[in-house]
Amino acid sequence: MKLRQYSLAAVLAATLAAAGCSTSPTNAQIGTGVGAVAGGVAGNVLFGNTLGTVGAPLPAH
Repeated sequence: MKLRQYSLAAVLAATLAAAGCSTSPTNAQIGTGVGAVAGGVAGNVLFGNTLGTVGAPLPAH
């Protein structure tokens, strides 16, 4: 029974999140998305791994 309740809660949360995106994005939102993608690409190119892509700090040597 709890699994069904958790599933329903997850579906409702996803529905509310999707409803929040139902308007056209603003220029600031577009810029944020483009910047995030560009930063991920640059991190992958510079560090060559997933940690560089997501921006995790490098371990101290």
